[in-house]
Amino acid sequence: MRQSPKHRSQRQRHKTRAAGKHRQPSGNKSTHNPTYADPVIGTVSHIGDRGDGYVVVDAHGEEIRCHVPRTLPGEVVEFAVETSNSEARIANAKLIRVIEPSPERVQAACRHFEFCGGCQLQHAAPTAIAEFKTERVRRALIQQDLPTDVLAPAITAWGDNDPAQHGRRRMEFAIQHHGQDIKLGLHQPGSNRLIDIAECPVAASAIEDALPDLRELAALALKAGEQADCHVTATNNGLDIVLTRKREPGLDERLDLPEFLERKGWPRLSWRSSHRAPPETVTAFTTPTITIAGHQAPMPAAGFIQATSAGQDALIDAVMRIVTATGENAYCHDLFCGLGTFTLPLLAQDRNRKVSACDMAGDSLTALRQAAVDYGSRLMVEPRDLFRNPFYADELKGTDCVIFDPPRAGAEAQAEALADSTVQTVIAVSCNPVTFARDARLLIEGGYHMTSVQPVDQFQWSVETELVAAFTR
Repeated sequence: MRQSPKHRSQRQRHKTRAAGKHRQPSGNKSTHNPTYADPVIGTVSHIGDRGDGYVVVDAHGEEIRCHVPRTLPGEVVEFAVETSNSEARIANAKLIRVIEPSPERVQAACRHFEFCGGCQLQHAAPTAIAEFKTERVRRALIQQDLPTDVLAPAITAWGDNDPAQHGRRRMEFAIQHHGQDIKLGLHQPGSNRLIDIAECPVAASAIEDALPDLRELAALALKAGEQADCHVTATNNGLDIVLTRKREPGLDERLDLPEFLERKGWPRLSWRSSHRAPPETVTAFTTPTITIAGHQAPMPAAGFIQATSAGQDALIDAVMRIVTATGENAYCHDLFCGLGTFTLPLLAQDRNRKVSACDMAGDSLTALRQAAVDYGSRLMVEPRDLFRNPFYADELKGTDCVIFDPPRAGAEAQAEALADSTVQTVIAVSCNPVTFARDARLLIEGGYHMTSVQPVDQFQWSVETELVAAFTR
C-alpha cells in the first residue's frame, strides 16, 4: 500500500486528535450504582448504533452508558442492568417498562419483535427511524472531524408504495431438526437461542409466504439433531436456496430434493459446508435472475444484491445524478462492482460511455458480462482483490469518475490510492457510516472536497444504513 509521508503524518495527527473525543451527549443522568437486576429509572438521550437507547447513569461520580433496547429518545424508562464493562463504562440492560413513551413510539408489526434478532426498531415510527439513520451518519462524520453541512436527510426506500418492491429479497434463517419438530427463524440477540418464527413482515412476501415450505425443505434436508443456515433470495423466477451445513448432501437427498424443488417452482438449490465455501449446485431447473435497471442479471448462488429493489433503485438514482454532472462520455471505474448495480445503468445512460468494472467475486463478474453482452467493448471487466491490490494513481489516468461500493470493512487501501490520483469525481457508496467516514477523511486529506452525503434507508426496522457521497477536486 503506497502512502506519502504527508498523508502518514496527517493521519497520525488525526488519530491523536480523535483519541478520547466526541463522547455522546449524556442527556438526563440518573444517580445510581447499577447492579445486576436492580431496577433503574432514567431518560433516554439518543439511539446508539446498535439500535438501543442510551441512558446515562451516574455511579459514584462515574458516568455509565446503559444500552436499553426497544426505547426511543426522550422516553423515561425503567430497566435492569444485565452485563457491564466497568473499564469502558458501558452496561447492557433489560427494559422493564416504558414510564413516559415518546410520541414516535408505535405498535410493533411482528409478534416476535421482542425476542427475535432480525429487527431493532419496530417500535419506532418511520420518521424516527429516518432521523436516527441521518444522525448515525452525522455522528460518524463528527468523529472524523468532517463537515456535516453537506449531509441530507435520509431517504426511506422500503418500497411501501409498491408491493412488488416491498420487503427484503434476501434473508438467512437458521433451521434446526428436533425429531418431530422443525424450528426455523433467527437467533435472539446475544444468544444461541433460536426464535421459531411464524411470520416475518420485514421479508419480501415471496419469502414470508414460503416459511411453511422452508420448514418442509428442512425436514427433507436435515437429519434429527442437525442444524443449518438457509440463505433465501427472492429472484424473478422463484426462490433461490443455499443450505449451509457441514454434511454433504447424500444420495437420497439428491434424488428427493429435485422433486421438491420442481413442486414448489423454485429454480435452484445449492449447498456449502461453510459461509466461506463456494456453493455447490444440488439441483437446478433454470438460472435465477434479478433485474438491475431493466437488465436481467443471472444470480450467483448466495451472491450479493441490495436488500430491497426499492433500495437498489434509490442508490442507483443517487449515483447517476452525480455521474450526470460530470458530463457526457465520462470514463468510469466501478470498483467492488458485484453484479453491476451501477455498471449496468452507467452503460445504459450514455451510449458513448466506457466503464471498467472490478470485483474479486468471479461468479459475479461472469454474471455481469452476460447481463451486459449488448454493450460489447464499452465494458471492461477485471477480477481483482481491491483490499490487497487497489487501483493506484497511474492506473487511473484518463478516468473521469470512480465509484466504489465496498463491504462493511470499507475501502481504506483504495481510498488512500484515490487520494493520490487526479480523478475529478469520486462517488462512495457505503453500508457502514463508520468506515465510510474513515475513508472519506483520507480522500479529503488528499485534496478532495466532500460535496454531498445522502443516507438511504432500505433496511426496514434495522439499524443498517446505506449512503452515497460525492467528492470532487
